[in-house]
Amino acid sequence: MIRRALSVAVTAAIVTVPVAWAGTNGHGPGSWHVTGVAAGDGLNVRMGPGTDYPVIDEFAPDARGLELITCVPFYPPRHDKKMSDAQLRALPPPWCLMRDTNMDSIGWVAQRFITADNAAPALPDTLGQSNEADSLMLLSNRFMDGYETLDTLQVLDQIIATLEPVNEQSSPFLPTARIRPMTMAVLALEAAEGVRDRVRYRITYGIEQFPDLASRVPYPVSFIQVDRFSMGSAIRQDALDSYGDEHVGPPEAFDVGPHVSWRLVTRPVQGATSDIIAAGRTELSDAQAQDMRCLKSPCLSTGINIDGAAPWSVEEERPLNGEPVPFQFARAGLLTPAAAIDQLALESNLREMGRFRESPALPDPFLEAVIEIDLAQDSVLDAGMRRGGMKDDSVAAIWRRLIGIPMGENAQTPTVYRAEAYECQRGPKLPPDGGLCP
Repeated sequence: MIRRALSVAVTAAIVTVPVAWAGTNGHGPGSWHVTGVAAGDGLNVRMGPGTDYPVIDEFAPDARGLELITCVPFYPPRHDKKMSDAQLRALPPPWCLMRDTNMDSIGWVAQRFITADNAAPALPDTLGQSNEADSLMLLSNRFMDGYETLDTLQVLDQIIATLEPVNEQSSPFLPTARIRPMTMAVLALEAAEGVRDRVRYRITYGIEQFPDLASRVPYPVSFIQVDRFSMGSAIRQDALDSYGDEHVGPPEAFDVGPHVSWRLVTRPVQGATSDIIAAGRTELSDAQAQDMRCLKSPCLSTGINIDGAAPWSVEEERPLNGEPVPFQFARAGLLTPAAAIDQLALESNLREMGRFRESPALPDPFLEAVIEIDLAQDSVLDAGMRRGGMKDDSVAAIWRRLIGIPMGENAQTPTVYRAEAYECQRGPKLPPDGGLCP
């Protein structure tokens, strides 16, 4: 918690203006474009947030793929009820610190000249910040039904304690700032529950677009559930049935542990891709776990479920995405679960998901992912993901698979193989061998 407070203090110091809190939310890297600037003109990029600062650069009138770092004034949703409508109207116009994808241009621009890519239509003026906060809190509480509610700052501190050392002087933001929602949820579970062998993860993910009073653009709120099934007990029971007590080790040798389920609600805010606004945890009984399905197969099956989940294309060795990450990328020669789901998510543009509704509601998950670790005879990580909700008249869902095998003695990164499959709107539901849809 101390590190988070220090980060906020540093951010306030860099802004160099009185921090009047107003809500403005970035949607993450590469998600904003210039708007309202005439052709042949340019958007002034200034040294600070206001016209009193000199112009140091400009963005083209059609510039896209801009990254929002932070905006001022800023206030978190939990402070919205502390300000009256008159106080909100009296706030100065917002300015945002932006940079382009090549890092060539960076500086402050007037927020009215930037718009989120793939934005929904402008919000009606009747939507208020208090309505936004109330709806978000209501849905977060509903999503946590049946789960023990956790302190979000404590969850964040536990995650930060597991991250790789970074140069904290190089950025005013926490090391978690660039971590994606599903990756954040996996890290939260492992930070609190510890690392286990012979496990199966199941991740479901939904997005709901929420209104933002200040920017007039909806922002995505992520609802993630991560279940971790300890397969040691089931594997040991299979061994007992096959070989008898005298030939099978004790439960400790199979890393037997509880089945646990975590839920997180996150949103992008103040330069953070996945600010945790709600978290919950519950322990699953054996009976509950036995009734659950992982990509159509029983979650407690001791076989490799992902292999038969779809008619995969031929596995091909492909390089990993080289984007630097602050969390542990490999463990015991294999990708970590966080790295595996991060790699799968990188292949899909998830910012476009979710829809804007006048009355936000809990979204149905459009994505399910399963990660299996050390369930085969050899050490291997097998991860599969089904992404539905496609806005396509041909493809209903895209399936992706990532198989990791231990690193060789001189290898710098784990070896991974990838495969795909497509679920169709018409014709054969799942064409063989990863074939395309008609």
